[in-house]
Order: sequence, then structure tokens, then C-alpha cells
Amino acid sequence: MGLIKKQIWITGIMGRKRVKALFDSGAARNYIRGDLAQSIGFSTYYGRHNSILPNQFVEEGYRVEFKNMEIENRLYKNPEMIVMAVLSHEAIIGAYFMQKHKVVLNMAEDEIRIIQS
Repeated sequence: MGLIKKQIWITGIMGRKRVKALFDSGAARNYIRGDLAQSIGFSTYYGRHNSILPNQFVEEGYRVEFKNMEIENRLYKNPEMIVMAVLSHEAIIGAYFMQKHKVVLNMAEDEIRIIQS
């Protein structure tokens, strides 16, 4: 499992915010802390989502979409995120997103790299 922390930007219907994100290859989905989701304003609400936490407890959140997310000067439109009331970081970028967008974790250099298509 790889873990790297980086600053990203998330834009919603109420504004844009710089967020400290954990890039976590052990997390399947993207997550955002509830207070940040509310202050940025998500564009689409998809409904409830149950997440299994590392301690095997099930925590209920809800699945939303934001206008865009910017990582390393690249813009990703309509990113889906799971809003959780309590989260270890402001945001977590998970494996599904990283695989889809070819984001590679370089653990030796503590950086991410995005492969050109």
C-alpha cells in the first residue's frame, strides 16, 4: 500500500479550495471531510454510501460530485467523492481514480507522477 500527501484544489458550486490530500493506494474511492464538502459545495448528490474502515467498522457517508479537481496542474472534471463526517485527512484520493487517470505513486521520492496518454 502506498501513501503520499499532496496539495490539490477542489472546485464546487460555492467556490474553490486548496486541500491537503492523502493519495492512498489502499483506499478504493475518493473521500472528503464533511465540513470541506459543505463549504465548497458539491454539484451532484448521488445518495448514501457505506464505507468499510480499516478497523472493519462500517461508516455511512454520501456520494457526491464536484465541478472539478486539480492535481499537479491537471484538471479532472466531475470527480466523485464520498463525504464522511470524520476523516483522517481533508481528502483521500483512492485507487480507482489513480488507475483511471494514470496517477503513479513514487514512494522513493515521496511524489506522484501522472503518465501522459
